[in-house]
Amino acid sequence: MKILISTSKTMNYSPSDEIEELSRTNPVYLDTANKINFQLSKLSRIELQKIMKTSPKLTSQAIASINLYNLDTTDVYPAIRYFSGDIYKGIKKLSWTADDCDYAQDNLRIISGLYGILKPLDQIKRYRLEMGYRLKNKEFKYLDKFWKDKIAIQLKDEKLIFNLLPIEYSKAVLPLPNNPTIISPQFLVENELGLLKNIIINTKLTRGLMASWLITNRIKTDQQIRLFNLDGYSYSQAITKDPTKPVFIKSITKR
Repeated sequence: MKILISTSKTMNYSPSDEIEELSRTNPVYLDTANKINFQLSKLSRIELQKIMKTSPKLTSQAIASINLYNLDTTDVYPAIRYFSGDIYKGIKKLSWTADDCDYAQDNLRIISGLYGILKPLDQIKRYRLEMGYRLKNKEFKYLDKFWKDKIAIQLKDEKLIFNLLPIEYSKAVLPLPNNPTIISPQFLVENELGLLKNIIINTKLTRGLMASWLITNRIKTDQQIRLFNLDGYSYSQAITKDPTKPVFIKSITKR
């Protein structure tokens, strides 16, 4: 079984070292990440800004990360502590024990535009490279296609995947050649009129919260995931049409 989440655009500048005592690991495709970063370093500011669709300030930060990447610095932290976007805020809503960290290291995987696939304790450097970016280099132009076979190798023995990825990252993973069961939860919010909507920020936070819940509760079957009932969400059998896409609904009246 594997739980899949994506990286986030935002990263901590001073990550906490709450898991310092645990063994760190290196990304399985670190050499490839180095090659991609080298290609990024050859791009001009204008080219990077066009590819990343970023403001001048964020472009400057991206350039700084690219330039610092190859330096021998101590600016290296476990992936699970380095990312700080909404999904990681959701993950932090539940506290992890040392045993939870060990379990996550075995069962949680982070899909990355730069590193391909990461374990939570893999040591990484700060970067900005979304899976959907289109690079000038021919080999790495379509990152989702480039990473697909490599990610599949790392998931080849899995029979069950809890897919908490956004669409652009799912493209780098699915479908898998070994044809495991893929469970892709859907999160909807019901408003005062009874209308159901997918609110992106809520979905991101809840993906992280569910990932953390799957870990802390050692959920291992597609039936058990239906027990998820945090932050006002609960499983809706009536709305769920496809058992591989269970729907969880949060009513704003349940605050």
